Amino acid sequence: MRVIVVGGGVSGASVSMFLRKIDRKCEIIVYEKTSRTPYSKCALPLILSNKVTDPRSLTVLSRRDFAVRNIMFEVGSEVVDVDVNERILVVKSASGIMNDKYDKLIIASGSTPVLHPKINYDLNGVFVLNNIDEALKIKKFIEEYKAEKAVIVGSGAVAIETSMALRERGMDVTIVDRGEFLLRSWLDRELSLVLEKELREMGIKIYHNADVAGVEKLGEHSLKVCLDGGISIHADILISSIGFKPNTMLARKSGLVIGNKGGIVVDEFMRTSNRNIYAIGDCIESVNILSGIREPVMMATAALKQARIAAYHIKGLNVLPYNGHVPVGSIKVGENIVLSIGLNTRACIWANLSANSVILRLPHKPRYVSNLKKITVKILYNNITGSLLGFQYIGPFNPTPLIPALTTLLKMKTTVKTLASADWAYSPELSDYWNPLVEACVKALER
Repeated sequence: MRVIVVGGGVSGASVSMFLRKIDRKCEIIVYEKTSRTPYSKCALPLILSNKVTDPRSLTVLSRRDFAVRNIMFEVGSEVVDVDVNERILVVKSASGIMNDKYDKLIIASGSTPVLHPKINYDLNGVFVLNNIDEALKIKKFIEEYKAEKAVIVGSGAVAIETSMALRERGMDVTIVDRGEFLLRSWLDRELSLVLEKELREMGIKIYHNADVAGVEKLGEHSLKVCLDGGISIHADILISSIGFKPNTMLARKSGLVIGNKGGIVVDEFMRTSNRNIYAIGDCIESVNILSGIREPVMMATAALKQARIAAYHIKGLNVLPYNGHVPVGSIKVGENIVLSIGLNTRACIWANLSANSVILRLPHKPRYVSNLKKITVKILYNNITGSLLGFQYIGPFNPTPLIPALTTLLKMKTTVKTLASADWAYSPELSDYWNPLVEACVKALER
């Protein structure tokens, strides 16, 4: 059997590795458009802050890792067309154009950045942080032209992490957000304001309800960013970070079914509408288990699960179906961890779910312990059934190891009544007397 993977990012590389692990004989070819093997895209802001000085350290798998497993990993090779009836791909590389035949095709084409219609991306000093080469260009521009002022357009996790990275370099940083508060896809307003307070204390300026009306070149290395309210900001560099969308160009040429949110539609074994073609990663739509809505799920952890499932199914092993995802996101802001699991209020409204919530702000340790800090916790639950719908957290304690347990609670439709009766541990150096999640559920029952 000859399996071809289109896209050599984390999802494409992972499915090739999983497949080789369970099948030592099949032919596996990975075509990657860029010149790089897979690397950690989530770490790109660390290049800008100089926390990562050698970009090669972000490499997840090398050419040798593929070669020793007898996997052909072809960089600089773009799949430009496909004949699904004959199962033939048209591949363009520096050597020319060639055809390649497959038995099974796996599309792992990832995502592409959303571009702002009022930003001229050809201007010197205007960038999109979407790959390692772009990160290196941004870093070189800052150092070569001694850039001091930056405008970040966007309000998501990448925009926030980029802002903090540039601020750590001592730059003057301004976030332009067209919404009312930051991280709207993760957090509700109350927790977003806690996050915003942290950013402002770092010296980062934030414009809300503002959008870019145009970008003008002032000098050779200077920009004028015009906002729609008549405000203008002078900057040396502008980084656009307003989101990503599924890359479905090849899927559309293949005649595959595309969902309402722009991603490839797949079943529980990652098969597309063509049974010889699978799709995984950022390019697909996945069912949000809590809302029932199909949506792109741009999470590396979800892509790893999907890669394993696709590999299993190609070999006839249907032991691990993919039933969808629970949205999860986390970033570090200053000394605090920001975590969102499940639905926020806006997502509940979109899903027509009647939801209520409880917010608690508590000390993270007993009051007699030195260096006492606060944590903010919010739970959302179904008004009718009492089942939990989402968790939001900001505080110094790192809760990310609890993510698998918390997502499982949501998948099992655990109620506030059940979690209110849960047991917990107490240790002065580790936690306060009361567990914030349990207390939030008790508060919900008291209503």
